[in-house]
Amino acid sequence: MRKKPIKICVFSDTHGTHRKLIIPNCDILIFAGDANITSYEDLEDFNHWLGTLGIKHIIFIAGNHDCYCEQIGRDDCKLLFSNAIYLENESVQIEGIKFWGSPYSKIFNNWAFMANDDYLAHIWEYIPDDTDVAITHGPSFGILDNVGWKNEGSQSLRHRIDEIKPKYHVTGHIHECYGMLSREYTTHICGSILDERYQFVNEPIVFEY
Repeated sequence: MRKKPIKICVFSDTHGTHRKLIIPNCDILIFAGDANITSYEDLEDFNHWLGTLGIKHIIFIAGNHDCYCEQIGRDDCKLLFSNAIYLENESVQIEGIKFWGSPYSKIFNNWAFMANDDYLAHIWEYIPDDTDVAITHGPSFGILDNVGWKNEGSQSLRHRIDEIKPKYHVTGHIHECYGMLSREYTTHICGSILDERYQFVNEPIVFEY
C-alpha cells in the first residue's frame, strides 16, 4: 500500500532548449520525445543534463526529431541513456505504476519513428491492458492533436487508448496543444515546452498519481 501520492512531472518537445528549464520537485520525470537528438553529442548532453536533476526515476522516449535514437536502435539507446529509463514500445513498473512508452507518431514529412496508421495499429497492440500511464510521442486522433483545422493524431491509437482506458495518456509532438484534457476514464497530457512558433513559453506539467 502506497503511503503518499506519487508526484509525476511531464514535458516534451524541448528541441535543444532543455537547459533553460526549471524542473519542479517530483518522484518520476517523463520526457515524451523531441529533444532534437541528431548526434551522439546531443544524446550525451541530454543524458548528462538528466543526471544533474537529482530525480530518482526518469523515463525517456524519443520523438520524430530524435533521429539519432532511431539510427542506433533501442539497445544502444538503453545503454547510452544511463540517467534515464529508455522505452521503445515497452513497459516499466515504477512505484507500483505501470508505464508503457513509444516514440512513434503518424507519418508527416520524412522524420524518425513515423509510420502509417495500419502499421501503428500493430505497435499499439503491445500496450498491455493493465497500463496505468501510456506515453506516446504522437497523440491519438481527436485529442490534443489539432494543427489548424486538421486532426493529426492516430486513429488506431485512439481505438487502443479507448479500449484499455489508462488513467493517463502522455504525449507531445503537437506544440499548439500543450495542456491537459480529462475524459471519462483517461486524462490526456501534452507536455510540449515550445509552442507552434518554437518559442520557449510553457512549463513542465505536474500531477499526482
